[in-house]
Amino acid sequence: MGKWYCFFSAQYLPTMGGVERYTNNLARYLTAKGNRVTVVTSKTGALPEHEVLDGIEIYRLPSYSLMKGRFPVLRPSRQLRKLRQELRPDIVIVQTRFYLLSLWGARWARKIHRPCLVLDHSTGHLTFGPGILNRMGEWYEHGITWQLRRTGAEFRGVSKACNKWLTHFRIQAKAPLYNAIDLPTIDALQQESGQENYRLLCGVHAGETLVAFAGRLVAEKGVLKCIDAVNRLRQEGEKLHLIVVGTGPLEEAVRAKEKEGIHFLGQFAFSQVVALMRQSDVFCLPTEYAEGFPTTVLEAAACRCFTIATNRGGSAELIADDSYGIILPDNEVDRLCAALRRALRDEAYRKSAAEKARQRLEAYFTWDKVSDHLIEITDQRIDSKTEG
Repeated sequence: MGKWYCFFSAQYLPTMGGVERYTNNLARYLTAKGNRVTVVTSKTGALPEHEVLDGIEIYRLPSYSLMKGRFPVLRPSRQLRKLRQELRPDIVIVQTRFYLLSLWGARWARKIHRPCLVLDHSTGHLTFGPGILNRMGEWYEHGITWQLRRTGAEFRGVSKACNKWLTHFRIQAKAPLYNAIDLPTIDALQQESGQENYRLLCGVHAGETLVAFAGRLVAEKGVLKCIDAVNRLRQEGEKLHLIVVGTGPLEEAVRAKEKEGIHFLGQFAFSQVVALMRQSDVFCLPTEYAEGFPTTVLEAAACRCFTIATNRGGSAELIADDSYGIILPDNEVDRLCAALRRALRDEAYRKSAAEKARQRLEAYFTWDKVSDHLIEITDQRIDSKTEG
């Protein structure tokens, strides 16, 4: 018999962030397996307060939109009071520790005597700006995390790296509920005809190596260092090209570095990212961001694209050793150059590692596997509540 899952996520689709996609994908798979899913999120625009999309019931609670929409704050409302009375799910899933909606959801779960999981998606403190702003952000994060702990909720990260970060808050998290990908959809996209040939578009000739970077164009993601490493190798005579896709504050800086072998193609739709990964030889993500588990690393593995990434978030949990790809301790350009040289000069190694990464992905990091894990956790928590 199916269970009723209630997700509290401060933002949800059509906002397209990692947490939002995580919530939507997990909700879709739970629904497909015969469960009922409700998502409670913030209403800050013209979207309806209540609707059902793809079988998922969505409630949007009136909120104040702070920090240019990054930080919605729940406000008292009739709908909030109505939900408090009417919703009685079997389990509550709270996405991230940072929002007042997260705290409200965990407290509400305790009040109605339902098990509650708080899922963490970070491996570092939030950043709000220079100096005192970041310090104030850290104080806030410690404060709201302390209050969440008091609700008795169970904490789990989306990677072991997230669980390790939670020890900073004196939280001993349970086994991760991993970030994952919709593998059937990616496989179907790889089989589609009529996709753009990015090698042809960018003049990548036979025998030349194509490196891809896909992600938010911010300094912490390492895009400029990736460009510098490829430029250095090209100056040494290596035959490789780099395609950068994404959007963000560094877009103009990336455009300024475009030259022969460096191609900036702007923001891509998901299907375009998959096509690019499939056509590329190497995916490079030299991030220093407080990643939970970079989805693009999972997507590269799904497309059998050899991966070079830094040891941030859960990347090393997929790229477990050098036989799966290359994990770097940091994103210094010298290290990136050495890793790229190794990859582009050994095609057999690239292909073998990419295939191993794909197999590991299939075993642990698909929404089918993760939704099954959550169903198992739910059954255990409900049984323990019943026994208690």
